[in-house]
Amino acid sequence: MVLTLPPVEAEELITACPAAQRVDGTGVRLALAEIDGQQLNAWVRRAWAAQAPAAIAENADAAPSAQPGEVGDLPRAIGRAATRALADLGITTMDRVATMSDRELLAIHGVGPKAVRLLRGHAGT
Repeated sequence: MVLTLPPVEAEELITACPAAQRVDGTGVRLALAEIDGQQLNAWVRRAWAAQAPAAIAENADAAPSAQPGEVGDLPRAIGRAATRALADLGITTMDRVATMSDRELLAIHGVGPKAVRLLRGHAGT
């Protein structure tokens, strides 16, 4: 696998994983057998964040610390998993939720039937 990282992070990965090799300046080649899944996930996320549009990367960066009842006007009752999943996608208002079908909401990992029910109930109040 080859990850494209900012130069400082590329050096960090090469230091952390001696089997990694620099490719074309900012690329780092890494055999999947040389890194565990959790570390790989973290490095892929860092590579993605370095390439993603800033607003999307900021949403994804802020989502893990999102707390129920503190994100836009989403109701506290939907819980942490649904709050973080929605925030990760930049969905922070009930107006935005109202534009989505139940099927679309349920397709988001972390948003289950109970959260959808609560969101729909909150929208009706």
